Amino acid sequence: MRRLILEVQANAFCKFEAKYSYQKIDCSKIRVLEIIHFLRNDNQEISFICKVDSKKPSTRVEDLFKYQDLTAQMLGREKDGTCVYFIRGKPKNIQRKIEREALSGYEFTPFEIRAGRVKMGLLGDEHQVQGFLEAFEKAKIHYKVLLLTDAKFSPESPLSRLTEKQRQAVVLGYELGYFDAPRKISAEQLAKKLNLAKSTLTVHLRRAVHHLLAEMLNK
Repeated sequence: MRRLILEVQANAFCKFEAKYSYQKIDCSKIRVLEIIHFLRNDNQEISFICKVDSKKPSTRVEDLFKYQDLTAQMLGREKDGTCVYFIRGKPKNIQRKIEREALSGYEFTPFEIRAGRVKMGLLGDEHQVQGFLEAFEKAKIHYKVLLLTDAKFSPESPLSRLTEKQRQAVVLGYELGYFDAPRKISAEQLAKKLNLAKSTLTVHLRRAVHHLLAEMLNK
């Protein structure tokens, strides 16, 4: 299993959801949203505990989420004005279809909307993570990868010899086709995804390849 955490502009995230008829959250009405814990998240039901603060005090929390049979129960209020809610609903049919075809995987914490940016986590196998990233690429949505690693990492794996930054560069580069011939993504584009300078990315990749080759050749 892979764990992916990425960051994207909130308005771009809304564009992404709209493109795939996948909209579950109305980002335009939210000042702060933080999902504290997913209780259930599958094709039958989604339920979670979250902190939320809308841009307008008159906005009902039920108007912030796009689920069928939505129920919202307020659990408390924080000192900063954000409210804690238990949210439960059912994904719409189109959401289920899209999730099966392109956006499979498991949404995972963190999921935050703050200061006009969305930070989101995903758990999935290699195919699921690659499909999720490809969906963003096809929608022409700029994103930054904050973390991409194995959720459970074997110490016997050659990748365990790499630093976290080196692993992220190699794994994301592979997922996005940097090592394909011809390349599907340039070094400049890959560096932007990782929020790195191109020169820094080049160093990470060179050292990673050196370690991996040394491991395979028993040097």
